[in-house]
Amino acid sequence: MRDIGTMGENLFSMLCASAGLAANRSEIDRNGWDFFVEFPLEMHNSANPDSLMSPIECKVQVKSTDGNSKNKQIPISNLMRLIKTPGASFLFFVEYNGFNDAQNLYLVHLDEDLISKILKRTRELSIINTNNAFNKNKITIPYDHKNIIEPKSGSALKKLIEKYLPNGQEEYVKKKQKFINSVGYENGGFRMEFIASSNEQIQSLINSSLGINSPTKVSNALTKRVRFGMENPAPELSSHSAIINFENVAPYSEGSIIIREVKYSSPMRFKCKLFNSPLNSFIKKENIKVRILGDFFDFLISLYTGEVTCKFEIKNTMQNIYDLYRSIKLIELFTSKSTDITMRFDFPNFPKTEFEVTCGGGSFIYENEMHMIDHVINIANYFNIDKELSISLHDIQLHQSEINSFLKIIEADESNLRVNFRTVQCEISPEKEICCLFNASVMLGDFIVLIVFVVTGMAEKMADGRYNLKTSEKTTERKIILTRDDKFFEIDLDVVKDEIANKYIKHGYLVVDLQGE
Repeated sequence: MRDIGTMGENLFSMLCASAGLAANRSEIDRNGWDFFVEFPLEMHNSANPDSLMSPIECKVQVKSTDGNSKNKQIPISNLMRLIKTPGASFLFFVEYNGFNDAQNLYLVHLDEDLISKILKRTRELSIINTNNAFNKNKITIPYDHKNIIEPKSGSALKKLIEKYLPNGQEEYVKKKQKFINSVGYENGGFRMEFIASSNEQIQSLINSSLGINSPTKVSNALTKRVRFGMENPAPELSSHSAIINFENVAPYSEGSIIIREVKYSSPMRFKCKLFNSPLNSFIKKENIKVRILGDFFDFLISLYTGEVTCKFEIKNTMQNIYDLYRSIKLIELFTSKSTDITMRFDFPNFPKTEFEVTCGGGSFIYENEMHMIDHVINIANYFNIDKELSISLHDIQLHQSEINSFLKIIEADESNLRVNFRTVQCEISPEKEICCLFNASVMLGDFIVLIVFVVTGMAEKMADGRYNLKTSEKTTERKIILTRDDKFFEIDLDVVKDEIANKYIKHGYLVVDLQGE
């Protein structure tokens, strides 16, 4: 009597040998596979043999038939062993159709569709059949012309296997394991039922689901494992009482909020993350909340009432001066003004919600810093570095006195300048035109800005021997912008001032350098 099973296995072994593949037979029939196939390591064809990818390895089950039904029922236990192997798995079908020579050969790859089908059926059986007799339950595996090996040769078999692993063994294993560990869990892997009866518990759970650390004690916690929408009890994860806290909560969307102080005023846009509670779909509408988390703010917003709970924290990091100004301005709006502002959401996959927020009732603690930021912006505009200037709030606070003094210098004009000095060089004639030379500098973030200016006029000697300059004109002679990496020495400043002094001397002025006076 013909043994087509052995004939098929011998044929597969011969095909592998003809293509240079090592077909290792399984010694135990219940392993679920008949051959462990190893591809050769092609070292002789590589310029860098030490960097070669791992050779292909796969497991194959051989099925022989005298019919041509183009399908075969295979025990789930065998299929599970095949798909759980890290590498690729195949079913090799041989059709003899009553002859001693194989009439057709087919190779079916256990791909993602078949893996999903096998895992889903296994989950179904585990729920309805407590005996888990997977060897007695079978799945029909079809095959057709798309799986045919043509010609019936070892090289054709080898090429077909390689077709299913285009990026090599290592990438295939990673992709397969990732798929097996995620398929069926698209809507999560667990379902929990519990009782949270008080409003305080509900609010705590909502906050926790929005990424706020808020452990909540609940009762009668019943947990079920869920895959492919099918539930299985998990008694080891169930309890009469439990502490629930959502951890590592990912944002629902990333986008921005747009704030307007009054209708049609210039909008302020802030990039941020939106957290949308999964509990919002079944809690009372007055409890529906979202969380908006930005670089310096954290808003907890009731979409039904419009109530907003705000937290602000200006970090001691370098940021663009206008971004810092807008940050402080937003805090001012939310804390110091009893008015309504408009907030609009602009997040992908979330409705473009717009609502009014009632502000006030807080304490604005950055009033002085707000004025100082205005001063920094004025100085930066004067030197045309406002768009490039990054600075921290700490730097502004640290250099507050220098910033104030420097701004007064650049904003002063002839009418409000008071210049008096003492000189030991000579007696100054009341008719002699005087040029007083000044320089001043201040550090702004990574910039150092320096100004050299002159004040001209006539000198009037006072009773104490000092001279008072009757100012006629103030002129900015040089603006110098340095970065921390620039090498600018005091001698360089002296050269600049000497050039300016010589220019005025040529025009008949007596030049007095008042730096340090």
